[in-house]
Amino acid sequence: MVRTSRALLAGVAIAAAGAPTRAGALKAAMLYGKWCGDIGTLEFTADSFVVTRASDHVRGAFTIPSYEVRGPDITVHWLDATHPLAMTKYGDFSSGGSQMKQLPIGGAAAREFHRC
Repeated sequence: MVRTSRALLAGVAIAAAGAPTRAGALKAAMLYGKWCGDIGTLEFTADSFVVTRASDHVRGAFTIPSYEVRGPDITVHWLDATHPLAMTKYGDFSSGGSQMKQLPIGGAAAREFHRC
């Protein structure tokens, strides 16, 4: 498994009804939908996601073969032509489900996202 994140796609991307509550467990579906951050937007479905960079509005579409939920984090396993299997982790979900972070992997900085 390749643990990578490319500049934008790893920075951005590389998806729902709300965040986990004390009574409820984290579910992959909590990522579904559109998220906005300073470097662009992420839009997740059950089997794909689209990344749109804020700087130039370039879009990238990726296949998601699986989501992995472990504790307070969701790992998205994704595919594209240059990454046979890459992953990006998300966590720090707000109690209302309106905010989350892309967690650092391989030296990439954490990035904050909110529902949009």
